[in-house]
Parts: sequence; C-alpha cells; structure tokens
Amino acid sequence: FNSTAGLRGFKGSVYEGGIRVPMIARLPGRIPAGAVNATPGYFADWFPTLCEAAGLPRPPGLDGESLWPALTSGKTTARARPMIWVFPEYRGQVAVQWGDWKLVRQELATRKPGPWQVYDLATDPGEQKDLAAARPDETAALRKKLDAWLTGVGAQLPTPKAPAGVPQQ
Repeated sequence: FNSTAGLRGFKGSVYEGGIRVPMIARLPGRIPAGAVNATPGYFADWFPTLCEAAGLPRPPGLDGESLWPALTSGKTTARARPMIWVFPEYRGQVAVQWGDWKLVRQELATRKPGPWQVYDLATDPGEQKDLAAARPDETAALRKKLDAWLTGVGAQLPTPKAPAGVPQQ
C-alpha cells in the first residue's frame, strides 16, 4: 500500500505526501470534460472558487485565490500569491510554496526547531534533495513571503510551550 505514490510525508505533514491530493470537478457546459490541469491549489482557495462559480462577490481579506479560471478554461494558471501552511500540530510545521519552489520547517514547537529546507518541486516532487544551502536566494525569498504573510494576518509561527509554572513569553 503506497498511498502517497512516492511523495514524502503522510497526513499531518507539510511535505507533499501530506498536502498534495487529486481533485475532480464536473460541471457540464462549464468545466471541460476529461481535462487535466496542474494548477496548484489548497484549502484556502475553495471559498473564493465557489464564490466565483456562484457569481457571488468575493469577500475581502481572504488568503486563497479562485481556481475557477483554471477549472473553466482547462489551462494551468499562475498564482498571484504563495500557498502557505502553518500547522501548530505535529510539533509545529510551516511550508510556503511559490511556483515550483517550496520552503519547509518542522519541529517549530520544540526546543530545537529543524532547519529551513528548500525543494524544487519541478525536479524533485518527492522532496528528497534539500537545496537550502545551495539556493540561499530561494530560501531568503520564501522566508520573506512567509514573514510578509505572518505580518499581514497578525499571526506567528508555533513556538515551544513553557514548562508548567513558567510564564509564556
């Protein structure tokens, strides 16, 4: 049984094996039958997509983007913003995907957070070759996008919990 088809990680992970899932859409007359589309999307995209499909205005301040143009045209479309996952569970994890590049950091809620990792998903969809040291430019660019998003939404990354009796800082 190989439920992740060679992708790294499983449910609860910010690696591709934990977050990449296929999607099927059908709407005769609007979505081309048999079309295959590689436009990346994630959970935050569904509300704006359904708003556009229903002809409703998109509420301001949403993180996601509408996938409706990709679904109805049958063509892969570029994203205007990165996809960002922040999981406080599973010892704290974060991932940022922008184009083919992906930044990952795990163990954020521990006393020794893991290193920043960078992957080129176009050449390494299984996330086996960490390019953070070889591509500090991509590491810095993706961290900058993450920092801008965190500031924009007033969020912070998971941190270790203080031991009982010690105040959080």
